[in-house]
Amino acid sequence: MKMNFIFILIFFAFSNCTGPQAESDGGSFLNECLESKDARFISSIVTSFEKQLISKYGAKSYKKFLSEMRSMAIPPDFFVKSDLTSFLIANKKSSSFRKIWIKQGGFFKTKPNSKYLLCLKEKSDSKTLREVLETIEKVPNINPGLTAGALESGLTDDEYNSEAIKIYLAVNIYDRFNK
Repeated sequence: MKMNFIFILIFFAFSNCTGPQAESDGGSFLNECLESKDARFISSIVTSFEKQLISKYGAKSYKKFLSEMRSMAIPPDFFVKSDLTSFLIANKKSSSFRKIWIKQGGFFKTKPNSKYLLCLKEKSDSKTLREVLETIEKVPNINPGLTAGALESGLTDDEYNSEAIKIYLAVNIYDRFNK
């Protein structure tokens, strides 16, 4: 009994030494190639997107989101009723917004050769994401369902939790429907 108590004490002592696990910083790794205010802007988008995922799925389920995007099974209110919509409307005239999106045909879309996309491609460890970003450079108006399908079929389970994937989904796929 005494041995179990000591083991439990040691376990808690070591688990507390590592500190709390950090939330997604969605954008901080882009600080090396973007201005810090632009990286913070992207971080705000990722945070809002994650809140929306939790609201819909009960967790930050990027895999489930991609699956529904591929099949276009997400209800429109997922895109319309969110904090991100309010955030983007409030920030449409900001320099960070204008660096990422361009208005075309009444809608905003990600600029295919923006510094943001080039930085994301450079910093991503995911071969699948880099291939999708290269395709977007060549075919800027590609359907988000197609890119979602390519990501869903090509990503490993570990890649779904990478900052680059989170950023891409929040800014390029989710956001395309949210303006």
